[in-house]
Amino acid sequence: MIPTPPSDLLTETQRALANTIAERDEWAQKYQKLLIVTDEMREEENASYELIARQGDLLRGVVNALRGEPPPDTLWSHHDAPDLARAIVAERNRIQQSHDYWDQKHAELESQRDHALNLLRAIRLDGNYRLSIDALLDVYGDPPQDCGGAGNLERDA
Repeated sequence: MIPTPPSDLLTETQRALANTIAERDEWAQKYQKLLIVTDEMREEENASYELIARQGDLLRGVVNALRGEPPPDTLWSHHDAPDLARAIVAERNRIQQSHDYWDQKHAELESQRDHALNLLRAIRLDGNYRLSIDALLDVYGDPPQDCGGAGNLERDA
C-alpha cells in the first residue's frame, strides 16, 4: 500500500500549485494584452509609413511642378525646395507689382485721354481754339520740344 502524506502537507502543495496556476493565468492574460498592443503598434507603424510615402509623393510633385519634369530615370533633389518656392513667390510678387504699376499708368492715360477728348470737343463747340489750347497746356503742361513740331506752340501772354 502507498503511504498517504499528511493532510497539512497535501494542502500546502495544493496551495503552491494553485498559486502557480494563478500566476501562469495572470502571465497568459498579460501576454494576450501585449499581443493586442503589438498588433495596434504594427497598424500604427504601417499607417505612418503610408503617410510618409504620400508626403514624399506630394513633395516630389511640388518640386517637379517648380522645376519641370526631371530627366529620365532621375529625381530632383528636395534640399532647396523651400528656397526655390520662396524665389518663385518673390518673382510672382515682383511681376504683380509691375502689373499693378502699369495698370495704374494705363488708367491715368485713359483718364488723360478722356479729359483731352472732352477739351477737344469743347474746342469744336466753342470755336476759341487759342483758349482751348491754353486749357490743354494748363492741364498737361508744355509738350516736350522733340514731339514733332508740337513744341512750337506759342502761348498768348
